[in-house]
Amino acid sequence: MPKRKIPENIVEEAASLRRKGHSFRAIGAALEIDPRTAKGLVDRVAAGKNKDHWANVDLQLDSQYLGEHFHLLHQTAAGVLQAVQTHPKTTGPTLESGQLLAFKVGSALAQGGTAVLIGRGIARMSSLDEDIDVPLKVSGSLLEGLKGHEKGLTEALDERGGWSKGWRDFQKYRCKLIDQARRLFLQRGYEESASSMAETVVKALMQQGGEYTKSTWVVGEPPSPDTPEIADYGWVLEQISLRRFQERLKELSERVDEAANQVANAVVEFQLRGKPEGRCFLCPSRSGP
Repeated sequence: MPKRKIPENIVEEAASLRRKGHSFRAIGAALEIDPRTAKGLVDRVAAGKNKDHWANVDLQLDSQYLGEHFHLLHQTAAGVLQAVQTHPKTTGPTLESGQLLAFKVGSALAQGGTAVLIGRGIARMSSLDEDIDVPLKVSGSLLEGLKGHEKGLTEALDERGGWSKGWRDFQKYRCKLIDQARRLFLQRGYEESASSMAETVVKALMQQGGEYTKSTWVVGEPPSPDTPEIADYGWVLEQISLRRFQERLKELSERVDEAANQVANAVVEFQLRGKPEGRCFLCPSRSGP
């Protein structure tokens, strides 16, 4: 014989009477049902409320963690923007784009993500006057998470013709010129200082349009035995300032600028939109998609 379906109003009334302190026998008598049925109805309501409670807790936690996740992604994006605003000609010749990105993202997180990172035990502040130290693994994971959300940013950074490749090509050609200059200085007899002198003369080529003037020297101080004559610098600079070298360096520099502009556009679009696209491997997912 099929069980009689208990109306919802009877279920709620049983739960209400129980909250008022009535026994299951009294509830059964009042509602004209078996006391065991009354107990089952009360237990069902309690279980449902318990389930709803934990579902709400999950939603609240997901909302909190999702907000923190988005906040960290925005700080990461700010670091990316700072990185691409740096031209390789203003850095050391061996600095790689990935190293610069890691440093700038870490710095941005240290400045803007302090509360979240410290709250999760990821970072610790050693004193009130110092930024937190963000582990490279954390900044790297957040960068990958940002790229997982923003496909346009990934393309502008990593695809063929992107900023990372432009940076790498520029630094590679720069190092090639430095090596040529170093060998020329070696020909002039500068053994120990040839490498540093070569970097200086290539820097002059990049930043001064191929010109090297006496203003570089400290006025009134005669050259020491290890200090090259102006003529030697001028001669080496002249050798590496051939038009084909200058044009190639300019071409690579402009590629970096163009690629950096594409990355900056993608970052600013994300910053103005506010909410990232899609999902990444760091997104909270306890309550499902």
